[in-house]
Amino acid sequence: MRSRDRDSVSEGQSPSLDLSALAYTLPFAAGRPRTTLLLRRLRPILPKKPEAILGHVLAHELGHILKRSDGHSEDGVMKARWMTRTSTR
Repeated sequence: MRSRDRDSVSEGQSPSLDLSALAYTLPFAAGRPRTTLLLRRLRPILPKKPEAILGHVLAHELGHILKRSDGHSEDGVMKARWMTRTSTR
């Protein structure tokens, strides 16, 4: 399988990302949108509630793809930063 066809999961990070980002999506990428989960940042918090945390992260990134936007909202799933209490409900 070619590398561009695999699921995108990264051990590293993008240099332009906010230090609190758990994933990022490139909604305007040529060909198709691309989402990358940042495992080094996710691993420490996943043992708490993995399905809830991954669900929130993936829903947020899917929002970028569906809206074809890199913007964020003041609240809700498209909020730029989540508090631990909010993200693990």
